[in-house]
Amino acid sequence: MEAGEFNTVADLAKAVGLAERHVSRQVRLAYLAPGVFKRLV
Repeated sequence: MEAGEFNTVADLAKAVGLAERHVSRQVRLAYLAPGVFKRLV
């Protein structure tokens, strides 16, 4: 999405064949601060 290939999470989800809700969660995790992500993992 950052590169501008997809305008919405729905577009991205459709392109990769996953549910919009799942993709939305993954995108939110991708933008977590590294320290927060490390503690979650």
